[in-house]
Amino acid sequence: MLNWARLQDLGAQPLEPADEGQLVELVRAAGGRRVKVVGSAMTNNGLVAASPGGLLISLAGLDRVLAVSPDSVTVGGGMRLGALYNLLADHQRMLPACPGVITRQTIAGAIATGTHGQGLGQSTLADCVIALRVVRADGSVATIGPGDGDLGAWRTSLGALGIVTAVTLRTIPTRTFGCVKEVSNLADLGDSFVSRSRAHQMFKAWWFPQSDEVRTWAVDASAPPAGARLKSARWTAAGELEHAAPDAAPGPAPARLAETIGEVTRRMQSDTGRHARRMTKTVTRFLDGETVHGSLDALLCKEPPPPQLNCELAVPLEETPAALRALRGWFDAAGDELPLHYPVILRATGASSCWLSPAYGREVCYFGFLVYTNTADRVPAHGYAYLDGVHRVLAAFGARPHWGKYWSPRAHDLAALYPRWREFWRLRDAVDPRRVWSNPFLDALAPAPRVRAAG
Repeated sequence: MLNWARLQDLGAQPLEPADEGQLVELVRAAGGRRVKVVGSAMTNNGLVAASPGGLLISLAGLDRVLAVSPDSVTVGGGMRLGALYNLLADHQRMLPACPGVITRQTIAGAIATGTHGQGLGQSTLADCVIALRVVRADGSVATIGPGDGDLGAWRTSLGALGIVTAVTLRTIPTRTFGCVKEVSNLADLGDSFVSRSRAHQMFKAWWFPQSDEVRTWAVDASAPPAGARLKSARWTAAGELEHAAPDAAPGPAPARLAETIGEVTRRMQSDTGRHARRMTKTVTRFLDGETVHGSLDALLCKEPPPPQLNCELAVPLEETPAALRALRGWFDAAGDELPLHYPVILRATGASSCWLSPAYGREVCYFGFLVYTNTADRVPAHGYAYLDGVHRVLAAFGARPHWGKYWSPRAHDLAALYPRWREFWRLRDAVDPRRVWSNPFLDALAPAPRVRAAG
């Protein structure tokens, strides 16, 4: 089985239990083999790959609605985010955290890897978790809740502690938001990113290094003006849009931005051989400067993107201006060989309580980078050099990598970056002493001590 970008071999086709009972039977019958869980296969590294001879399990059958209360919802760990957002909309509720971008992810996979949106008044999706139901390595089932001092470890666990079969999330009343789109430049972004992130509930920026043009979105709860067109969305199980209010035709974009987007599109097509509108629309959408209103998932989420290698790094928020200057210098030195298929993404969140969240204990700015794959399902020339290079630049600012995306382990001292790093792995040793949930990727993060053979 390959991941969604066809860049990672995850092992054999996954087994798919229909419910928690069947899952427990699979775990107990594993006979000492290692077990990994795959969700939507969006991860761009070896985090969810099965070990040689091990089992790969899908939670697609555990996607049911289990309970809905006035201020919470409990769903199966295999429920896709799009289905979750549909459910919440039906009850006029929303999560107290901004959604990420892709609705195809499962809720268990999204929280395990630290999926986030933007907004300093909140943090990751995992920070919305009230309780988790998990299958332990011995096949027993437990609930981890607010009274457990290690809930912060379980919320974003990298799949190293157990299999999450059900998730209880806090919810709040739904609201309508307005998204104001503007064009800026790098100099202004460096001066104002932090203050604008504080001034708005959610603020996101896309920087085109080719010309230093910047597109920004500022999102705040607001009543739409009379007669305004509300943007809405309904998601399929595959994360596709089943229904969405139609977009208005965009007005003319500033000439310099339009020229830059044309340049990016041509480079993307030249490097990848891909010319489909689905590919080019990922960038041409920044020509649209219309202010829109609607639900957060309709404004900020999108359908699964074209195959890509992506990475994201969380820098302490106050380091954002200096990090932008360092990146600008690095791009200048690198020249024109880098496959810049997409602008650099910037979005800030508040501190997280999850031990292994890149935002643990501090406000951060996430810097995102990506390279589209070519028609042979390969990363174009200089693609890995590009992503490895930005890792080295931002590591100097204490960047923590996103667990579900490509990252360069040699660039980061994880024990120094995460205050509770060693405590997390001690917990892992306690709940999974035989490393049932591990694989080569996790072994490299925390090498497993030898387990004495019986006798």
